Amino acid sequence: MTANPEQRFAIAKGLGEKTRGIVHVAKFFLALLVCLILLVPSFSFPGYAMPEGLVVQPDQGSSYWVLGDLYTIKAVGEQTGQAYGLVEIIVQPHNGTPPHIHSREDEAFYIQEGEVEFQLDKQTIVATAGTFLHSPKGQLHRYTNIGSKPAKMLCWVIPAGLEQFFAQVGVPVTARTTQPPKITPADIEKVTTTAPKYGLEIIPPPGELSK
Repeated sequence: MTANPEQRFAIAKGLGEKTRGIVHVAKFFLALLVCLILLVPSFSFPGYAMPEGLVVQPDQGSSYWVLGDLYTIKAVGEQTGQAYGLVEIIVQPHNGTPPHIHSREDEAFYIQEGEVEFQLDKQTIVATAGTFLHSPKGQLHRYTNIGSKPAKMLCWVIPAGLEQFFAQVGVPVTARTTQPPKITPADIEKVTTTAPKYGLEIIPPPGELSK
């Protein structure tokens, strides 16, 4: 059946109106989708909690002795949406960490007091108060307090998780003392056996590699 010009015009007009109607509906649903995307973070769902603001006073935080140094956890992943953990570290003179590599997180350090020697791969830096250092995951690094007094620094782990390692291997501090407890072989073994669970590789001293 062949449509005459009037019929073809009516058909085209109907299709045009139908198309415009579809476009209007599509625009409505697109706007609704944008609103939902913007509003979803303000709702609470089971198993999901938006992180709240956090204030930690100078004398607050869980503290642990970790191989002779004092680690105070200022922020854990549950408080930062797993974005980072923050630890305050007081490093005793001539103490620090062995060379090690993180496979899961970056580490960043801000020196507040003292002189701390850092090794970042083949680069060695003496960091004093005000120095900031960033060590990406996969980089061999270590630090040692080369001064005669305790050094103090902040350590960020990004994303969070490693702060739980310090809590697991450390000795809880019940009362602040100036003298750290004696390091025992059991303390060292606990660190070396727990480290792999956190994707942490501790590089033994050269003399131990041949054993």
